[in-house]
Amino acid sequence: MLGHTDWVNACSISPSGHLVLSASSDKTLRLWDTHTWTQRLRIVAHGDSINACCFASGGQFFVSASADTLLKVWTIERARDAWESPPLNHQRLTETDWDRILVPLVLEGHVDSVNDCAVAPDDSIIVSAWSDRTLCIWDAAASTVRQPLSG
Repeated sequence: MLGHTDWVNACSISPSGHLVLSASSDKTLRLWDTHTWTQRLRIVAHGDSINACCFASGGQFFVSASADTLLKVWTIERARDAWESPPLNHQRLTETDWDRILVPLVLEGHVDSVNDCAVAPDDSIIVSAWSDRTLCIWDAAASTVRQPLSG
């Protein structure tokens, strides 16, 4: 599947198995349809390289982690609305445009690159790993840090 213009750093398969999410150094997330093996959506998601991505177990959202110090939580419902809407010129949309269209939840609180992310099986917490040697446990519903872990 061709599409990214720089390193692909991570990928994740949706719980249903119908979508693949990929994250790249080209600052984009891409959603791919596993039935047709075509790209459903190209999202300019961050201001720097996207290092990691994952789907929530319930399939309602996905998460991206970036060198821009941010973790973003995106809903499948809004992504589906975007790919099913009348044709947008997705190639010309900026990060600001996508943030306005998809309204991701932005989790911030560190000053260095976010290197990885994971979602608990019950979708209640998100864990992120930063280059500052810190893990953060986030409350997914409240978008607040439950517990920073240093080490």
